[in-house]
Amino acid sequence: MAKKKLRKMGDIMLDMEPLLLEMAHDHELQWYEVLNLIRGYLEVHCPEGQEEYLDGSNPVFYYGPKERLKRKKK
Repeated sequence: MAKKKLRKMGDIMLDMEPLLLEMAHDHELQWYEVLNLIRGYLEVHCPEGQEEYLDGSNPVFYYGPKERLKRKKK
């Protein structure tokens, strides 16, 4: 079976731009809303794309205040 020719990522981003602008400007969505809509889609439709570390764990997606990222001193 012949391998499908991939489009350039720049072309894909150009296709996404009007959709992202529509979400952000026309629907007045904030970044977290757009990011979580896309993340939710990927979790449901592309779960195999989630990175997995050598120890079997996965990275944590976080978008929030920096103060919550500070490590607690032991």
